[in-house]
Amino acid sequence: GELVADQTGGGSQHQVILHDRLTGANVLVTHAAGSGSAASSGSAGDPRISGDGRWVTYRSSGTDLVPGLLTGASPQIFLYDRESGANVLVSHGFASAIVAANGTSPEDAPAISGDGGWIAFASTGTNLVAGQSDPGEDFDVFLYERATGAITLVSHTPDSPFTAGDGVSVAVSLDEDGSRLAFASSSSDLVADVSDSNRTFDVFLYERSTGATSLISQRIDAPAAGNSVSTGPALSADGAW
Repeated sequence: GELVADQTGGGSQHQVILHDRLTGANVLVTHAAGSGSAASSGSAGDPRISGDGRWVTYRSSGTDLVPGLLTGASPQIFLYDRESGANVLVSHGFASAIVAANGTSPEDAPAISGDGGWIAFASTGTNLVAGQSDPGEDFDVFLYERATGAITLVSHTPDSPFTAGDGVSVAVSLDEDGSRLAFASSSSDLVADVSDSNRTFDVFLYERSTGATSLISQRIDAPAAGNSVSTGPALSADGAW
């Protein structure tokens, strides 16, 4: 339905709306580029918002959110700036900010740091990072820096920052300044000298300053993954918990 004045288009597709509690005004986040009231061509959802309400990241299959956007029908991750009213593509190829990932993002919300400077997301795309290698083409976790548009592969092996782990990585959570990222993965090769015999989901912590990943859901008596599923991590604002 129409939640924004003069809203057009969209049909039965879900859109993302930003509500100002003080004024009662609604703003169409997922609008077609060049029009603040025309809904985008695809369905959108899974929004997450920065601490000051300026930045909104979300998942959408819209093909008209960004000028010149080159994408298929697969859902991608976008970022909306409340001050400018513009959207940018987060899950873009390393060679161009308007070429979408050659994969899809899962039905799993992205995460945004409290200061709005960093976005974590999962994708099956293999063109997000230069030199990226992912033989399994599973979902991997990436970190996007808003200031530069640069993307880093988070769920990589210890030997190479460009080689993805051998399993599925999803369920992201960021702390206030994006220095720490928690995620779930079924990969068995993200941490050196750690045994993972059951290949179920475990929880990991990534340190942006060092690029190192540690196993959180570890056995108390050995450097090995827990004996059952661990997923859905959540980080405190300071990243300590």
